[in-house]
Amino acid sequence: MEEKEVKELIKKIKKERDRFLNFYRLLLKTDPEMMKRWDDLYSAEKFKERFLSAREKEFVDLALSAALKWGIGLQVHLKKAVKMGITEQEIMEVFSLTAMTAGIPCMMFASDVYAELKKNGFQYSFPQCDIDDLSS
Repeated sequence: MEEKEVKELIKKIKKERDRFLNFYRLLLKTDPEMMKRWDDLYSAEKFKERFLSAREKEFVDLALSAALKWGIGLQVHLKKAVKMGITEQEIMEVFSLTAMTAGIPCMMFASDVYAELKKNGFQYSFPQCDIDDLSS
């Protein structure tokens, strides 16, 4: 992949997302073609409405992140959900439904992540890399 194409991909990621995770940088450095393929798949599933609305996709993402006890995913999708107007009551219902299948600890974990994120003004607490510095 040409350097110009890598820069265009970085520009696209910056435009579409409010975060730049460390694995993006690692893929861009080690295998930019794989990063492009991953981004194409992610963009097709996350940003294009096909059968589910963006709102419905957020409910699914919240439930899956809660079930997996994946803090980064919960932060990303909670912030996005709140921005979309999904209410605290709806979020808690998703967490309660998750508990029915994945267990109460998942609901407790997800609720803790939500409370902490809300307390911090919906600012991410997970590490991110500098998108403009791919040299390190």
